[in-house]
Amino acid sequence: MTVIDVVAQDSVIDVLALIKYYLKSNRVDKAIRVLEDGLEFADGATKPEIIQTKTRLAKIYFAKRDVETARTYIDEILKKNPKSIDGHFIKGNILLTQRDGSNAVSEFRTVIDERPNFVPAYIRLSEAHILNNEVELAEDVLRRALKIQPTSKRVLSAVARFYTLKKEYDEAERMIRKMLDMEPDNPGLRSALGDLLAIQQNFTSAEAQFQKMVDQRPNSSMGYIKLARLYASMGSTEKTERILEKGYEMNPDNAALLALLVQFYIGQNKSQNALQLCRVRLEKDPDEAFTLTLMGRIHESRREYDLAEEAYNVAIAKKPEWQLPHSHLARLYILQGKTEQAIEKLERTVADNPRNASAYLRLGSIYLAKEDYENAQMVYAQALEAMPKLWVAANNLAFLMSEYPKSKEDLETALDLAKQANSQRPDDPAVLDSLGWIYYKRGDLDKAYELIEQASARAPESGILNYHLGMVLYKTGRSLEAAEKLEKSLSSNEGFHGREEAEETLGQLRSSLEKD
Repeated sequence: MTVIDVVAQDSVIDVLALIKYYLKSNRVDKAIRVLEDGLEFADGATKPEIIQTKTRLAKIYFAKRDVETARTYIDEILKKNPKSIDGHFIKGNILLTQRDGSNAVSEFRTVIDERPNFVPAYIRLSEAHILNNEVELAEDVLRRALKIQPTSKRVLSAVARFYTLKKEYDEAERMIRKMLDMEPDNPGLRSALGDLLAIQQNFTSAEAQFQKMVDQRPNSSMGYIKLARLYASMGSTEKTERILEKGYEMNPDNAALLALLVQFYIGQNKSQNALQLCRVRLEKDPDEAFTLTLMGRIHESRREYDLAEEAYNVAIAKKPEWQLPHSHLARLYILQGKTEQAIEKLERTVADNPRNASAYLRLGSIYLAKEDYENAQMVYAQALEAMPKLWVAANNLAFLMSEYPKSKEDLETALDLAKQANSQRPDDPAVLDSLGWIYYKRGDLDKAYELIEQASARAPESGILNYHLGMVLYKTGRSLEAAEKLEKSLSSNEGFHGREEAEETLGQLRSSLEKD
């Protein structure tokens, strides 16, 4: 049965539900087939029904980043109905992804002329103007959107991002405060306001916002972490220590607070405090690999290298597929000048026991630390040959093959490996990010955004996740959101791969608002 047949029977809702089901279950080709079958037998259908079907197909192909096919349908739609709102809106979005700001402006203006209250078109039009370095026009469009929907969070967010990027912080603050008036318990908004105040070095007001986060959610880590970072930037070690200890006391199972407190103690030459903190935890749970890894880090800072190595090895024994202790142990070998010795030992180990997962992961981590990516790939490939279900090797190899491809086929192989890892670890942020980043490199920005956003929701402060999300948004022409994520990635102080690109892209976005 075709779409057009069903329309004739007044059952279009059933078909739409079927299409939504196929799309939600990632069976995009089936959704396309249903719609295209409908067009093939469309003789008895009315023009609006045909245009509606082609519009859905254009949206799906655009989401797949098959721009050529999407444009074909869009051209057909606009030929039949030159005033099609959907047609011009999709075409404008296609042009934005191609960074064709001038023609995108024309498309979004057409949408607004036909539907003056359609706010998403105003936001996209502002981004097209930003792409063209037309700052005043972008601002004017956003203010018009604000007049139409003065309480729209979507509009207020866009305006706040615009003024933040332009470094007109007073206006950005005003927009965020408007949203907070509507949602006073929203921790994300309060965090954004605190960050904005901190950028302006209004530390007292920033402290008040972060303290409010703590007061509203004492059993959430974010407010404590924000306050600790603020106090650290102010050089107040006493306040930093006090808030981290309070946060950990209120959230004793929170790994992020524990790690930050241990890191703080190490930085303040209070490693004995850090050791005691970990010993208490290990008395309750001697098998906790996270705490054992922290113990290794503490001993390493005290140059107690044998004890550090022992702690990392015990952590690996407890949780052999967890990457972090392998990475720390690799760094420890390099620090001591034992790299080649460790490589020889691990190569003998895997030769004697080709199913020793820990040995492969340790060896791979050493090559990664040495930036010897070719040998790292070789080790992970060998591990997968011996143990096809070793998801961490699949994930690491997928990332390396996508970052350092030797051929066009490598990207496809990387995708298959990342999917394999994801099938075993569907909620792991690192796995979601790897899969999303590979989709980004393949040009499937819709899928990339979906996956990396999921990863970011699980680790919202991660520098590399915000960088990846920012780059996806940048490629889709969502300049204001991209700038926000890239700014956040760089403020994390993480030394992630791609930091230079994040800095360069954010610089380009900022410079686009300085030229008019």
